[in-house]
Amino acid sequence: MQAIITQAQQNALLKKQALNRLSRTALANELELSRPTVQAVLDTEPPFAVNSKTFTAVNNWLIEQLDN
Repeated sequence: MQAIITQAQQNALLKKQALNRLSRTALANELELSRPTVQAVLDTEPPFAVNSKTFTAVNNWLIEQLDN
């Protein structure tokens, strides 16, 4: 199953990465995704499709970051 990453989600991920001063490798570890997957999520022009595991990992991490 696939889901769509939007411009807003990508922007939020990039913003949180910068605010937390995370490298792409560190962000990949936080999301529990591979570095190439994180690179694709950050570099691909939105909107684009990703598998459900990637979509869930990104959204859950962004939701967790709302508390920080």
